[in-house]
Amino acid sequence: MENKDLLSPLKLGDLTLKNRIIMSPMTRTRVNNRDVLLPIAAEYYRQRAGAGLIISEATYITPGGKVRTSQPGIFTKEQVTAWKKVTDAVHAEGGFIFAQLAHSGRSAIPEYNDGLPAVAPSALIFDSGAHGSVAEKGLEPAIPKALTLDEIKNLIETYRQAGQNAKEAGFDGVELHAGNAGLVEQFLHGVSNIRSDQYGGSLENRARFLLEVIDALISVFGKDKVGLRLSPHDRLSDQHDPDPIATTTFLTKEMTKRGIAYINLLEPHNKFDDYIPYPEGDPETLENVRKQFSGVIIANGGYDKASGNEALENNKADAIAFARLFLANPDLPHRFKHDLPLNQPDRSTYYGNSETGYLDYPFWEKAN
Repeated sequence: MENKDLLSPLKLGDLTLKNRIIMSPMTRTRVNNRDVLLPIAAEYYRQRAGAGLIISEATYITPGGKVRTSQPGIFTKEQVTAWKKVTDAVHAEGGFIFAQLAHSGRSAIPEYNDGLPAVAPSALIFDSGAHGSVAEKGLEPAIPKALTLDEIKNLIETYRQAGQNAKEAGFDGVELHAGNAGLVEQFLHGVSNIRSDQYGGSLENRARFLLEVIDALISVFGKDKVGLRLSPHDRLSDQHDPDPIATTTFLTKEMTKRGIAYINLLEPHNKFDDYIPYPEGDPETLENVRKQFSGVIIANGGYDKASGNEALENNKADAIAFARLFLANPDLPHRFKHDLPLNQPDRSTYYGNSETGYLDYPFWEKAN
């Protein structure tokens, strides 16, 4: 029987990951005023190259698509060049890194996007943004512009070009961000998609945008270098899937047909963020995805070493993604291997523009 624990290797397409410890995407806002990663980002990612796989922070694909005041892009030459320094640093340490490609859709606040209007499947307003109440920021929720069919086709091509840019930047693959209240998830949910054309109505139609974007990314990287991020239990930006089992069943079967590398699933027991209200009583979807999907499953939901190993041993997942633990412990695999104490993350420095809370978390061997 295959040995499955956090420190065992894992085949991911034609890549052999040195362990099953995945660095989860984490927004860190270390960018300049053109949304180009700062030079310190290369060292930040290099420090964490002991992960089996790094998945980059959410990287927006086109002007008007970011959710924060500061978020890295991947659509200008300058942005691509900055990411190339990151991938080179990770590869120099023997690591692998995928780019998470994102578009915020109606969660994008025009004031953060040079006044560009938010776009969405339908022109439906929402009350609370992906990172807290819009009103609390002193901003008015904007009615997004409903995308036309031509604009949808253009956006799919934009995702394909973003995949091409990621390839040029040296990424080993790409992950489509289809959760956390972004544009792709807005197409999936009836609460944000009331279209009456081929992109609305039935689940099959609402999933069409996601599937066509996945196909576009496969055309660039090949099926075994493409992953999918899902968060079936979202309540961000008023998102809500009344039947996450039906949605994940359909999507995982479609992903199995396509043979993509992995599904990265955010689970509902991830309740340590007060602004991410994961609902009590929602059906667990991890087991359902496990039954339907033939590729690698990455579970993400507040795991530690013990619970991560338990999930692997019980075949609930093939790898475990860690966010805050990796933020605060650049040598997390080493600490897991030797059962060493962990640094605790400082939430006050999660976001910002400096090295503080970014490059200064100590490695065990240097601190002791």
